[in-house]
Amino acid sequence: MRDRNIILIGPMGVGKSSVAKELSVIAGLEYIDADSARWDYFYAQPDYNAEIVERLFNESKGEEAFQYMKPFEARFVLYILDKYPCGVFDFGAGYSVYEDNELFEMVRSAFSKYKYVIFLRYSEDKRESLKSLRERHTDVPEDLYFKLNKGFIESPCNEILATYTIDTKNKSVREVVDVILGKLRIVDETCRIV
Repeated sequence: MRDRNIILIGPMGVGKSSVAKELSVIAGLEYIDADSARWDYFYAQPDYNAEIVERLFNESKGEEAFQYMKPFEARFVLYILDKYPCGVFDFGAGYSVYEDNELFEMVRSAFSKYKYVIFLRYSEDKRESLKSLRERHTDVPEDLYFKLNKGFIESPCNEILATYTIDTKNKSVREVVDVILGKLRIVDETCRIV
């Protein structure tokens, strides 16, 4: 069943959610929103302390809060991939980028079992990507956005994990979906790409 999953990764604001939702409808696959599902998983972990995360955010230490969550994100990737045998996975930007080699290798090993790990990138120009994606992602404070998304854009992690890279610059959601569909060869009674 793993060869029927489609995994979307990439920086903040690149269009992963919009593309994943449309792709899931057209392909007839379940849409799996990792960001929404993670909190139930995090809170169920005995070593996760939500008070630490809340305190760090309240103290305007969002970057530290995100670093605290990195081990839980890596473990969550393994959990959610195991939970859903067939679907379009919309992974938030942080799930595929790690500074810690052990965490990255954990995720790389999990993703290596899948044929369709698609890195949505705005463009090859990292500076242009950071600036242009800011206009699409205004719900994060500016200083935190630039710290986080700069790391997501400049890290080599997404390129290492991806089986395909697709630039979204000057493409509509449907155009990106069509490019993805052109790369897929999935046919099954329960999970069918049309």
